[in-house]
Amino acid sequence: MYNILKLNKIAKIGLDNLDPALFSHSDDAADPDGILVRSASLHEFPLDGSLKAIARAGATHAPADSERYYQRVPVPGGKRLAETAVHEAVLDCDVLISVPVLKHHGGAGMSCAMKNLMGVVWDRGFYHANDLQQCVADFLHARKPDLSVVDAYRVLTGNGPGGGNLADVQLAKMQVLSTDPVAADAAAARILNRRPEDFRHIIHARDMGFGQTDAALLRTRTITV
Repeated sequence: MYNILKLNKIAKIGLDNLDPALFSHSDDAADPDGILVRSASLHEFPLDGSLKAIARAGATHAPADSERYYQRVPVPGGKRLAETAVHEAVLDCDVLISVPVLKHHGGAGMSCAMKNLMGVVWDRGFYHANDLQQCVADFLHARKPDLSVVDAYRVLTGNGPGGGNLADVQLAKMQVLSTDPVAADAAAARILNRRPEDFRHIIHARDMGFGQTDAALLRTRTITV
């Protein structure tokens, strides 16, 4: 049995991952085998010989306001995007989940699962100057999301991405989840009462083999809440 000291309040959903047959945890454990911490200064904390590990719980804020947080990577197979600087958190992660808010976009036509990934690159101006829609599709050669979770509850249908007129907002009350970013964007296009073929980045990505636009070729499930 391993005795774990909690230095902060840890959510039950996280603690439930600890097998009770192997771990006990408390806020005042003496001679702990491990320490679970969210945010605390350990510089003056006494660390004795029984301690085997210190682990951090909770989400981490990843700063993105400086080029030093990005690394240049090749984009093999890209037609306009040969290389780009990608945030280090994306390069280091085991699973990448794209969580876009569906909206109209003046340049790409629509911002959704694939366009959302522009947010992890440093030089977004290059996209706009070198065929935005092709660059959006090309990036999938560098990193394809493992899951896309599209927020289509309140959708900006025009004058995006800035908006400014509530008349352009549609209350769709929908969410799209898919491991196929092309299929996610194709479904999102239909929510906007458009066809996937209306958005070149969707077709480019499909033609490069990153996913499907034809719902008949997909295993889909509709859940009403």
